[in-house]
Amino acid sequence: MRSVLIEGPSQVRLGEVPLSDPPEGYLLLAPTRVGICGTDLELFEGSMIYLRNGMAQYPLIPGHEWVATVVQVGPGVEGLSVGDRVVGEVSIGCGECGYCSEGSYHRCPARFETGFMGMPGALQERMLFPAKSAHLVPEGVSASDAALTEPLAIAYQAVLRAEVTAGDHVLVVGAGTIGMLAAMLLLGEFGCRVSVLSDTADRTERAQGFGCSVHLPGALYSRVIEAAGSRSAVADSLAALAPGGRLVVTGLSGEDSVPIPIDNVVIADQEIRGSLGSPGIWPQVLKILGQQKIHPSDLVTHTFTLDQFHEAMALARGKDAGVGKIVITLNGVDVDE
Repeated sequence: MRSVLIEGPSQVRLGEVPLSDPPEGYLLLAPTRVGICGTDLELFEGSMIYLRNGMAQYPLIPGHEWVATVVQVGPGVEGLSVGDRVVGEVSIGCGECGYCSEGSYHRCPARFETGFMGMPGALQERMLFPAKSAHLVPEGVSASDAALTEPLAIAYQAVLRAEVTAGDHVLVVGAGTIGMLAAMLLLGEFGCRVSVLSDTADRTERAQGFGCSVHLPGALYSRVIEAAGSRSAVADSLAALAPGGRLVVTGLSGEDSVPIPIDNVVIADQEIRGSLGSPGIWPQVLKILGQQKIHPSDLVTHTFTLDQFHEAMALARGKDAGVGKIVITLNGVDVDE
């Protein structure tokens, strides 16, 4: 079966992976749609933090945003059948340590992470995946929406970490996929007002189309969600954070360190929270998708096939105006299911 194989920085090829029956507790899946994420770009370029700290190694098969069809069910798997559509989590804990026992499997020191750390991703024609980390897609949810369950879950976790209240005016810094999904959730699920700060004019305009306002210089917010992953975004977020406010950081900068004016944080009695992964919230996120009030696929601007992966990556790296979410289709899928 064909797969995308990243062998080193800027070294990608279409390779072959062996096809095998699923072992106990696993599913054999046929991915149909896979989103391209900023993390995939960092893996391609070699800047991703897990590569730099040794938690991930080349070669690897990327793809952590996906929807797939169950092709075969391994021994011991219950509740899923051949033909079911499923999505899957990124963090896959050992299930035995203290972190896993308390539900914080995204912190498990022995965890796998789909697409970059010990678990091959979905940019392959067949994929073995643990059934415990797979979730059934609700009826009526399009494949295009389902494929972006993972980034929606990341955004949902960030909003939960912010602890917003209906009526809050929240600033989202960054209008990429995570930022826009956070804005959609804040507006549609939490009843907040949302302003967006982006250094890209077309993304700012798109955010306005979803109901966001544009951040005005000098405005302060009790809740800020950083979703851009850069030192300038962190600086902008802190500059807009009101005294006593809470900043939730979701973006990975790709740098060894980012300056934080810690004295100002102390004097203003502010709080900075990191937000990693999406542990334990996938059923809630899929319920939201099932209500079909939020459509992550509205962010998709370009779709490619597996054979066109290099073109897709070039477009993603170019960051041209008008380029939003990029999706790869597999296994002959070229229309929504």
